[in-house]
Amino acid sequence: MEILEKAKTEYPSADTNGKSLLKRIFGEDAFKNNSDWIELFQNFCKKNNLTITYDYSKRKEAGYAYLPHEKLVDAEDEHENASCMIRKIIALNNKEKNFIPDYKNKSQRRWFPVGEMTEAGLVFSHTFYEYWGSSTLAFVGSPFVSPTSDEAKRLFVEYLSIYEKYLIVTQ
Repeated sequence: MEILEKAKTEYPSADTNGKSLLKRIFGEDAFKNNSDWIELFQNFCKKNNLTITYDYSKRKEAGYAYLPHEKLVDAEDEHENASCMIRKIIALNNKEKNFIPDYKNKSQRRWFPVGEMTEAGLVFSHTFYEYWGSSTLAFVGSPFVSPTSDEAKRLFVEYLSIYEKYLIVTQ
């Protein structure tokens, strides 16, 4: 993991002095709060040469990031779009890492992040792995897995505002 990526991952849990030090080292912009989840995904798409499409027939075509709702009417629409966003982000990350989740392989660890609700909102808590083939447990987001604990945490922290829309559906 790059030094800056590691710093971004640790930033949310750092105390005031730690945050101040990280900002002095890496600059203020490195730790901007990406609270606008739609803009965050648009930037991800731009960086990865993806075109956002609302056309269901293009959902599996290379170069596209499919979202089901162009106009967001309610929290349910936001949740569904966020689900597609996270799936695309993790799929591309796993492709870069040459990681293919194999749910029939009982010895392959598949890591996912766990968030915690606090008074301040959703925050990263820890990562967890499961072999899925070895139990009858069902986890929300089983396709949202990463090859390592560090990757699962990095993606959760970096795309927290998208995870919030996925995990917290308010009416």
